[in-house]
Amino acid sequence: MFRNLKIGLRLHIGFAIILLLLIGVGLIGIDRMKFLSNITHNMHDHPLTVSNAVLRVDVNIIKIHRAMKDVTLSTGQADFNEAVRTVDNLENEVYKDFEIIKERFLGDKRMHEKALELFTAWKPIRDEVISLMNSNKRNEAAAITKGKGAKHVEKLEKSMSVLSDFAYNKAHTFLADTDLKKKNTFLIIYTIVFLASLIVVILSVLLTKSITHPLKSLIHAANEVGKGKLDTKIPVDAADEIGMLSAGFNRMTEDLMANHQEIESNHSELESRVKERTRELEDALFFKDTILEESLIGIAIYDESGQCTALNESFAKMVGASKKQVLDQNYNTIASWKISGMYDQVKRALQTDSKLRFEFSSTTTFGKQADLLCYFSPVLWQKQQYLMLMIDDISELKNLEKEIRSSEEKYRTLAENLPDYIFRYDNELRHLYASPNVVSLSGREADDYTGKTHAELGYDEKESSFWGLKIREVFDTGEMREEKFYYQSSDRLRFLNRRLLPEFNDKGSVKSVIGITRDLTDWKEMEERLERELSFQSAVAEVSESLLNPDINIDEIANLVHKRALTLTDSNHGYAAICDLENGDIVCLTMTNMMGRECLISEEEQKIRFPKIDGKYPGLWGHSLNAEKGFYTNSPDDHEAYKRCAPKGHIKIERFLSAPAMSGKKLIGQIALANSSEDYTDKDLHRIEHLASVFAVAIDRKRMEEEIKESLKEKESLLQEIHHRVKNNMQIISAMLELQLENINDENDRALFTDSQNRINAMAAIHEKLYESDNFAMIDFSEYICDIVFHLYAIYGVTPSVIECKVDVESVYLPIDKAIPCALILNELISNSLKHAFPEKREGKIGVNFHKDDRDRYVLSVKDNGVGIPEGVDFGASETLGLTLIKTLTDQLDGSIELNRSNGAEFTILFRE
Repeated sequence: MFRNLKIGLRLHIGFAIILLLLIGVGLIGIDRMKFLSNITHNMHDHPLTVSNAVLRVDVNIIKIHRAMKDVTLSTGQADFNEAVRTVDNLENEVYKDFEIIKERFLGDKRMHEKALELFTAWKPIRDEVISLMNSNKRNEAAAITKGKGAKHVEKLEKSMSVLSDFAYNKAHTFLADTDLKKKNTFLIIYTIVFLASLIVVILSVLLTKSITHPLKSLIHAANEVGKGKLDTKIPVDAADEIGMLSAGFNRMTEDLMANHQEIESNHSELESRVKERTRELEDALFFKDTILEESLIGIAIYDESGQCTALNESFAKMVGASKKQVLDQNYNTIASWKISGMYDQVKRALQTDSKLRFEFSSTTTFGKQADLLCYFSPVLWQKQQYLMLMIDDISELKNLEKEIRSSEEKYRTLAENLPDYIFRYDNELRHLYASPNVVSLSGREADDYTGKTHAELGYDEKESSFWGLKIREVFDTGEMREEKFYYQSSDRLRFLNRRLLPEFNDKGSVKSVIGITRDLTDWKEMEERLERELSFQSAVAEVSESLLNPDINIDEIANLVHKRALTLTDSNHGYAAICDLENGDIVCLTMTNMMGRECLISEEEQKIRFPKIDGKYPGLWGHSLNAEKGFYTNSPDDHEAYKRCAPKGHIKIERFLSAPAMSGKKLIGQIALANSSEDYTDKDLHRIEHLASVFAVAIDRKRMEEEIKESLKEKESLLQEIHHRVKNNMQIISAMLELQLENINDENDRALFTDSQNRINAMAAIHEKLYESDNFAMIDFSEYICDIVFHLYAIYGVTPSVIECKVDVESVYLPIDKAIPCALILNELISNSLKHAFPEKREGKIGVNFHKDDRDRYVLSVKDNGVGIPEGVDFGASETLGLTLIKTLTDQLDGSIELNRSNGAEFTILFRE
């Protein structure tokens, strides 16, 4: 059945099947993408949204709890109202998020309903706290917030954690479904693609066989007829074009057989005609069906007059016309052939039977602009001269050539102007390119590298093998390799960094390797110089730091300087010494361990003190001290001061460097070094002189510190004695007042004397604290407050069980000029509360608070819940001594005082240090 179909119809059916397979693959892919999109959308609408809402609820619950703490800590109505508003706003945000959870939650609704019930149960707790605060029951409110409130918040956080874990697990389930669907989708698409490819191959084979096999039979039969076998039949019974041609051929042979007698009589002539006709038929069929129509190259046949007699579809498309339009045109009017005499060349080609090739841009008669590659070839057919014109559109090739040429030009320009050395290697490890500047590195010209491996360029076997292995790794793995190495160039030893980068082709395979070599020699030398300089600066900094360290002693400083000096100069031996201020001897505090081990010197002769002899320091070690200037020698035997330089058995001194440690004109000490690994230089001397100057400052400062400490101890003892005597004098005054009280019967007068005595005791207690303290400038006022409260309760005979006193103070240190006014203010305020706030032995509470606020101000407050101060009384204008003294002392502190009359009386004094 398939063989009876027309060839064109067969091709249409085959392409239709392939198109349907591609559409099927596309539809399945679209369906899978929609499914994955739905899963992603569900993940966003459910687990992600719920998780975010749960997180916000969790955060807002913590903020609510903190805001409730702010409610209990509020000091005024404005702060209280602001904290309550914050709680309300946060609760509204939580309810909104619970609505989102309720709407989007995919699990058991009881989970989020339980959490919502727990949060709803929070409201009575917060209302209770707010109510207590409105009733001035701060302590009870704070206790509820820290106790019951904190526990309820903990339950809420656990409940929200359950919701969060469920949403996370749900998201994980969605992701697992997505991965499964993705794998199934890939499996289905791979299967369909495989089946589609198999079907395409089968269709191609069937189409090829259904067309080529009959053609072969037709050609074979034609050949047989041409050989004279007139009874040859073509075994093709298909109903397509080839079948029709076969049937006509068979009828022709039948007619030939029917006229066999006539043909026999004209055998010679007929045989010649048959052979010629058969050949023409074969040529025509082959040219028409195989070459002309199937060719992607445009082909047209012109006769001697220039008229087109035949062409294929490709030719018509390339000139932008139909076949009929081209057949109506002469070849010299199809395009601008006359450019540069082309038309004349074509005419000569026809006359001389030669071939021509042109490549140029042209606009055809039909208005199409194209880059064309043209071939003109004379053809002799049926004893007539024809011109075969073959054209190919090379516009894309031209554009590609331009891009490649531009890219290569940019690449070459970049490579030749970079300071780096650029190499390019092929798969056989040969150089494809070397940048021109490579001559400065190796002494070879860039052209010498082309086509050669490292071994062929003269590299040693080890180096050639190493780079061959590295380049091969890039070809095999497609990954970059980087190496740093030393290379002996024609002028010096260089430190190089080479990167080997893969260069891929269109198929993703490595086609070549680019090697970029950067000269880091200057950088390496600079790095080494910086390291040496850093070591020197570190040594100076370490010694300088010792100046600020009160715990380090002179021996430790000398040891530190000694080690650093040895390291900076790479010396084997040396010492660091100080000058004895009494007799000028040089005392070695630290030296390398060479005595008795490297030196053959008896233990009795091992000295660490170098004295002056006749007012001079002898030997090499004393030369720099006498000159008060550093020096070095790399030939000690030739130096004038070498005589009697070392005792018998001492190690040989091959090199020597010494620098005195001077503070102005005063000799403080010395640094001496010997036997470095290389000759000493001016730079070594400069560094050691610098180190010696720091050493001198450190030693001089340490000695001054010791002197200052001794002086300071004497002054501290004196100051301590002054505070002790002031305290004793005030206690004497207090005792005198106490004696005077025995002769006073009037209660008002006795009260005045008692108040004065309390004020004197308050100041005396300050000096007592300073006398007992290690710090005479500051006093820990928190300890003082407890002492003065206990003292006043004892003076006024108040029992703490009747009038409770709660002291809430931070560890605050005050200077004496602030401590005494604060002590007197505190004495007056507590005394007033004890004397006046609780008449008729009423019970009550007194609170003392002292701390620093967030604005770095000291806040001292004394509060009682007694009878308070009437609204009509202006304490600022009061004529009583106590209130006047409080106001005066507050001004002395440059502070301010506030009075809160609600629920008793609360005085708050604010001042800065």
